[in-house]
Amino acid sequence: MRQMINGKEYEITEDENGTVEVDVVRDTAKIPSDRIIVRQSLDGSNEILNDGDIILVKPGEHFIDMPRHVNG
Repeated sequence: MRQMINGKEYEITEDENGTVEVDVVRDTAKIPSDRIIVRQSLDGSNEILNDGDIILVKPGEHFIDMPRHVNG
């Protein structure tokens, strides 16, 4: 499935259930491990994804990365 990650289109390989590990998104777009991945859903909501999560990918969703927020 083709997905937008940081404004670029990538081919993400999903399993037979339409799910993919967040690590696959990270590796495909070459996102450094010190940054978090956020899924932007069709309804406009944002969800922070954790490494190792398995997610159902829907057509039209976008993924972005951003720096981790550290207090103090």
